[in-house]
Amino acid sequence: MSRGVFEVLGTDLGGRVGRLHTEHGTVETPAYVPVVHPVRQAIDPSRLRGMGFEMVITNAYITLRNHGDEAARRGIHATIGYDGAVMTDSGGYQVLEYGAVDVLPADMAAYERAIRSDIAVPLDRPTGLGLSRRAAARNVAETLESARAALASSGGAQVWAGTIQGSEHLALVRRCARELAAMGYRFMALGSPVELMEQYEYARLAAMIVAARSAIPPGLPLHLFGSGHPLTIPFSVALGCDTFDSASYALYAKHGRYITPDGTRRLDSMSHFACACEVCSARTPAELRAEPAESMRSLLSLHNLHAIKSEVDAVRESIHEGRLWEHAMQKMRAHPRLHEVAAALASGSAGIAHGTPRFKARAAFLYGAEDAARPEIRAYHAMVSRFRTRKARLCMVGEPEARPAYLDPAIARLEESLGDDTQVCVYSEWLGAMPLELCDVYPAAHHVAPRDRGPLVTAQAAEALAALVAGNSFTSVVYDADDARVAAAVRTLPRGIRRYRLKRKKGAGRVA
Repeated sequence: MSRGVFEVLGTDLGGRVGRLHTEHGTVETPAYVPVVHPVRQAIDPSRLRGMGFEMVITNAYITLRNHGDEAARRGIHATIGYDGAVMTDSGGYQVLEYGAVDVLPADMAAYERAIRSDIAVPLDRPTGLGLSRRAAARNVAETLESARAALASSGGAQVWAGTIQGSEHLALVRRCARELAAMGYRFMALGSPVELMEQYEYARLAAMIVAARSAIPPGLPLHLFGSGHPLTIPFSVALGCDTFDSASYALYAKHGRYITPDGTRRLDSMSHFACACEVCSARTPAELRAEPAESMRSLLSLHNLHAIKSEVDAVRESIHEGRLWEHAMQKMRAHPRLHEVAAALASGSAGIAHGTPRFKARAAFLYGAEDAARPEIRAYHAMVSRFRTRKARLCMVGEPEARPAYLDPAIARLEESLGDDTQVCVYSEWLGAMPLELCDVYPAAHHVAPRDRGPLVTAQAAEALAALVAGNSFTSVVYDADDARVAAAVRTLPRGIRRYRLKRKKGAGRVA
């Protein structure tokens, strides 16, 4: 796979809108890759193509056991009836479920070459959840050995995916990812997430994604095995996953489960559909339940696919608009365990900061204290901490309604009255101290936040203010003591800086 096979068109956080080029067409990312069973198909693969799914994944091991040499003669695309890009898993899931498969890694790789899949996965050794570090390390070693052999015998336009194993042992995840990248893999896939999701261990899954993403070059696409629910897609993309597969659309339908934007419902308990897809707009829940069992499963699978695709499209659009943070945070409030992932986004990992545009066309929406950890705000705090002036006095006042702040008439009068030796900063509970010279830099003049919040001095804002003071030679501060936010921030300043309340002329009103 050449370095030009994956191109990035736009980024926000760790999410990328891009194009993955294969022998059977271009796949727009981020992309959900439906799992297609090579024998029993819930939805005809040609229907998937018509819905806009540009790549599917099927199981080469099951194909081998059921279609054998016939699939090698016809090719995997003709075998499953799909003319777009096809990715093939090699039986790793069966290894996880049953402990082993009756085929050698070299033979599996040869078969995947023979059936001519666009993206092929070597037969890996899944780590699974709960293994000791020693046992997990053995599985990683087997996975790397198989990956090395598969890549050595590869050729042509077929892409080989290096599967990253290690599960909750993050050092092993990073080691596996680094070694696969060093081998020359140009497509990566993170394995063993299913058990974590089944146990609602979303934060641990997020840590796995961060570990894998941080250990591979940013230009390589990262696939996430076994993840395809509207709740997990936003944070997976935000942390750096480009493609992800799942059979959830069919498995959920088999058990009468209906996917919604914020969770999963049981069809037998529903009275209304809040969806306008072709399935839901034509029937009520009662009418869908009245369908013959096979028809109901097929229709429910179709709805579930629409729900997943709708979420992927929303994530793509949020990247274009620079609102992936807001979209992901909104999704995380759907479940308390899911909200734990917010810490991974707020950690300020290099990948997230690197992918976030420094300037955006739309204002940043701020809701809660966790939003103070957004990459754009962290970047602004870093800029303030590097600000240098020779002025001896610091003036701190509240943030005015006018944006940028220096356009506010009261601020302009204040600056003039204080003289040239005073550095005026307006204080925001979100952005901290903002020197007037930096008040028009994104997002200082481009954010919207609630107006009825109480005093809040975030750790990031306090650190930026401390760095601003430490990097300059302020001997005193004059401040608006009537503004609780400003007063709280001034209390964090070193004791050696003399403090003076800002005096106003009678009837002049508030400065901010």
